[in-house]
Amino acid sequence: MRNLAIVVFAICLAIIFLDGAHLIAHPPLNDFAVYDTAAYLAAHQHSDLIYEGADTGRDPQQLFAEKGSQFALAAGQLGIRKVRLYIYPPLLADLMLPLSLVSANIGGKIWILLMVLLAVSSGLMVSRLQGNKTLSLESVVYGIGAIAFAIKAISDGQVTIVLLFLWTLGIYSFARRRTPLSAFAFAVATVLKLTPVLVVIPFFCWRKWKWLLCYAISLAGIAAAMLMGNGTAWPRSFFLKIVPAMSNGFPITMNKSLFSSLQNLYWANRGYKVEADPLPVAPPYINLLAKLIAIAVLGITAYLLLRAGRKLELIRPELALASIALLSVCLSPVSWEAAYVQAFPLVAFLWPQAFQEGARKWKFWFLCFVSLELTTFHFEGLHHLIHSQMFAAALIATAPLTGIAVSLLGLYWSMPRFQLKAEQQPVCRA
Repeated sequence: MRNLAIVVFAICLAIIFLDGAHLIAHPPLNDFAVYDTAAYLAAHQHSDLIYEGADTGRDPQQLFAEKGSQFALAAGQLGIRKVRLYIYPPLLADLMLPLSLVSANIGGKIWILLMVLLAVSSGLMVSRLQGNKTLSLESVVYGIGAIAFAIKAISDGQVTIVLLFLWTLGIYSFARRRTPLSAFAFAVATVLKLTPVLVVIPFFCWRKWKWLLCYAISLAGIAAAMLMGNGTAWPRSFFLKIVPAMSNGFPITMNKSLFSSLQNLYWANRGYKVEADPLPVAPPYINLLAKLIAIAVLGITAYLLLRAGRKLELIRPELALASIALLSVCLSPVSWEAAYVQAFPLVAFLWPQAFQEGARKWKFWFLCFVSLELTTFHFEGLHHLIHSQMFAAALIATAPLTGIAVSLLGLYWSMPRFQLKAEQQPVCRA
């Protein structure tokens, strides 16, 4: 049955690559264009303009810069005809300053190459944590798997591959007892996307005070650098205008967050077509329900982590941290499909044990489903079989619900009792 498991795994990987082949052949790089434009403004000492049009108090997602605005004019200097608004902290624009010195066409190609290298590096770090050598067949498979998960992010020019690399680097460094580097990697990820702040939960539960101190110092240092390099006006625009406007979710099929899924279900129940993007924002109590569910999930997470306490030698901390990485995507108000590249470390950590148990075990088939759902998102296409908007909305919610389920299972499987059972289980062979 182990041979069958390998064959099925290879088929899953082939499906993922074939599904994304057209995306890689003609990558739109829409998100890269936004980052590049903001970097161009920062490079020309106009950091105060990077939020132009996005700081009105309206939800700036999917909005384009108005023709004639400074942001649109800067995009034109790079050869970009139409560009959306910038909604990230200034650090991303600062890091991309070198790419803003060339045209968007050349910069985009360099960006794709960098993202492929970061994805492969993430795969190699996960492989090393599994005890494999860097130049081994297993490491090659992990590198290919990371690229498979990253195809949509590469095509869109999304920064989520950088977040994948930072999460993996943070996990790898912590496992290798490089506390300052681990904390710094997670601090950079937090500044780029905010939601990686959830990584504080496991380290607090494990009472890793040195790590938390290094994390706080890193955050303070990065914040100080952004204030010195970009002025003191941006925090007001970002934290008081952009973040609150985005915190209610964005009901659109490409947004695979828990918040968006509940809003889709709400509108489907009222006869709206959920494929009609975007839908109106649902009433406040729907978002309140989403927040309560998120708090409950985080409560279960904290409970599982507290069970281990400080005895990290009895658990798999890398598995727990990878679970938090995926939860940070599912529980965010906005998580585009490309963001699910962060599922890779968790899925990659779980596959080896599934191979050992063979294709007879439910865990193997569950991981097949997870791997396909969080990369291709094709299961929501089944709504054509039953013409029901509620059914369609439920299928769109598959991604965040699957992500939450596998994250909580990953946390449980990292616990001492499960580890003992796994060691005592016989390996299924062909």
